[in-house]
Amino acid sequence: IGIKNSFLSKSKLTKDSGKDEVKVAMVNLIDKHGDQGRLGSTFDSVLSAVLEVYGKSYPKHKSKCGKSSESNTHPDLTPSSVAHIWYDFHAECKGGRWDRLNHLLEEVTPTLNKHGYFCAVPKSRHCGYGASWELVSLQDGIVRTNCMDCLDR
Repeated sequence: IGIKNSFLSKSKLTKDSGKDEVKVAMVNLIDKHGDQGRLGSTFDSVLSAVLEVYGKSYPKHKSKCGKSSESNTHPDLTPSSVAHIWYDFHAECKGGRWDRLNHLLEEVTPTLNKHGYFCAVPKSRHCGYGASWELVSLQDGIVRTNCMDCLDR
């Protein structure tokens, strides 16, 4: 599924920032009925089970010589750090009702605001190779999106 790899990448991102919490939003755009509904419900159940088992802080692993290994720690995975947003795209936007995407935007915006965004600006007008950049903000969250068009190909 790639979620574990996202968490591990997140661990690398947060190592230097002092933060050690996963922030991930899973936006599910499949139908809430029929086969897709069963798939979405199963995903929700699996996510709940993962959070129940892995939702606690991992202990630091000790190497054979008894030293703690910081590189083997994992970020905290808690129910408050994982958002599962299930938006039935076809039902909501049926008949060209694209204005109903506002409902999805309203639901996902608070989570995206917690994640922040990456922004870097050049320190001078010259922004070619070797230019200096100033980091204004960093994104510290991950967004995973799926729909049946992506899953069935």
